[in-house]
Amino acid sequence: MIPNAIVPLSSLPRLPSGKANRKQLKAMVQSLTQGELAKSSFDKIGKAQSKGAVMPLVSETQKVLQQGWIETLQFADDQFGLEADFLSLSGDSIAAINLVSSLRRKEFKISVRDVLKYPGLGAMADQLKGESDNAQEIQQQTFTPPSEADAAIAVAGLQPADYEYIYPCPPGQAEFLTQEQWIDLVRQLTTTNEILRTTFTRCHGKWYGVVVRDANPVVEIYENVSDEQRNQIIKTLDHHRFVFVRPFIRYAILQLSTGETEIVTKLDHGLYDGTLLRIFAEHFEAYQHNLPLERFTPFKAFAFHIWQIDKSRALSSTTEPRINSVHVQTINLEFDAFAKTTGATVSIIFQSIFQLRLALRSNHRDVAFDYLYTGRNIDLPDPQTINGTCENLLPVRSKIDPSMPVSEFLRQTQDEFWQYTENSTVGMDEIHEACATTREGFSNKTLFLFQPFEPATATGKQYQKFGGHGQVRGDDAAAIRGGL
Repeated sequence: MIPNAIVPLSSLPRLPSGKANRKQLKAMVQSLTQGELAKSSFDKIGKAQSKGAVMPLVSETQKVLQQGWIETLQFADDQFGLEADFLSLSGDSIAAINLVSSLRRKEFKISVRDVLKYPGLGAMADQLKGESDNAQEIQQQTFTPPSEADAAIAVAGLQPADYEYIYPCPPGQAEFLTQEQWIDLVRQLTTTNEILRTTFTRCHGKWYGVVVRDANPVVEIYENVSDEQRNQIIKTLDHHRFVFVRPFIRYAILQLSTGETEIVTKLDHGLYDGTLLRIFAEHFEAYQHNLPLERFTPFKAFAFHIWQIDKSRALSSTTEPRINSVHVQTINLEFDAFAKTTGATVSIIFQSIFQLRLALRSNHRDVAFDYLYTGRNIDLPDPQTINGTCENLLPVRSKIDPSMPVSEFLRQTQDEFWQYTENSTVGMDEIHEACATTREGFSNKTLFLFQPFEPATATGKQYQKFGGHGQVRGDDAAAIRGGL
């Protein structure tokens, strides 16, 4: 295994027994910022020893880009030059999205695709353009909900004073506004995060979110609950179906007969994605410690931004899907080191393996699948802080050339993926409408998602379902870290 960083210590923290205090060591590392870790980057140390002096910057564009790296990667100084490599300095795809957003605020434009394709500071600076070079002002439009939505609200008994506004649901919500539940929310978030007090209605094939003013969550309290009663309560919650007028989330507080207390949260998948759960966790921690919330981008801004942009380019990029099947296999390899040698991110390596596996299983060199994508590569400030779901199903097509070297195939996959994400502002319904097809007859039947976190390992014959796309055993999903 190759370490990511080498952190020098004057001495090791010790236990009274004289042994190294591993718990304190772990806490010390976790307290380091990304910039502090980057200073001790294994790649950076190696390159500094082999290449010597820092190569000075020449142009103003290079200096602007260097400052963007400092802010995004949280460096305390500018002790690097044209020799620096974004990926070697702890940069990844999330950092690339944040860098693009940071540069956009300074009126400079570059795509995430080019950040990862040209990780060297000098080469990346050559791709940087001023917004005025090729920018087009997005004409602000005023959204007016259809009369049918107003009628549905009135029939349901909601008065104008009962809700704040109505917005057109962006991709990700429209696909997942079904009667499915997911867990992990907290009631204190409802006031700050309007998505938790949103109810939904569908008019003429399009979904609309109605944000109600009442921030009181729907909570049911059960006392002295036995194991059998607990299972029945959860089963009842599982079968509950959300209805228009009430927010698509509810809670149950179970005071167990053992003295323990459990909080069960049921919410529709249209209310969250993985990044949003992180934002919720940060908000909850701030509430716990009575601290002010860090700046975030309101989901309202995202919803109306998606609604008013020109989607013709995104729709024109769609291609006819080919339906194949999925196969899950445990892979035990050291991907981090391989990723550094190829210039591709770990998620791209998993995606490439997935594409090759589909080609082998289906005996086709042209395969298609859906990518569960957190769509935060968007032209808004601080897209990683949008407090609403941006997750979307991204239809992806891959053509496999057996004669292509692996390194080239990885670069091609990475390049094509980020090109797809630049056209991720449309939903499945819009894509099928543009292709004159139906979701029922032409939808992809395979799903790829990359899970960069370590899930809890399942025991025995525990299984976890993934949205009707088959079953993946929990410990297998943990082993491969990229759920297929």
